[in-house]
Amino acid sequence: MRLSLATAVSHGRVYRRLGLGPESRIHLLRNLLTGLVRHERIEASWARVDEMRGYAEKLIDYGKLGDTNERAMRMADFWLTVSAPHSVLVGSGEGSREDRRGRFKPEHPLTYQYYELQ
Repeated sequence: MRLSLATAVSHGRVYRRLGLGPESRIHLLRNLLTGLVRHERIEASWARVDEMRGYAEKLIDYGKLGDTNERAMRMADFWLTVSAPHSVLVGSGEGSREDRRGRFKPEHPLTYQYYELQ
């Protein structure tokens, strides 16, 4: 009789299974990113916030390219369901923080977490 813990094997998956399928996962992440840009803070489960963080940071990096960059605007159009001004993603210059990366506060993995733009 073997007494061991089952290991979490991903079997080739590189992302978490969120939603009902791949399309549902993209819609879920898109809605989370839109809520983050609209309210500058979201509360969701740890897995959802952790998965969304990389996409939010990539969107901020594209936002730094400016609103005249075609690739940055295509990324914003895909990931955001509302039109957000360029200053929301990267700051307006004077009096704003230069680095708008979010603050991720991990606590217990089963509690709700929040991700906040700074």
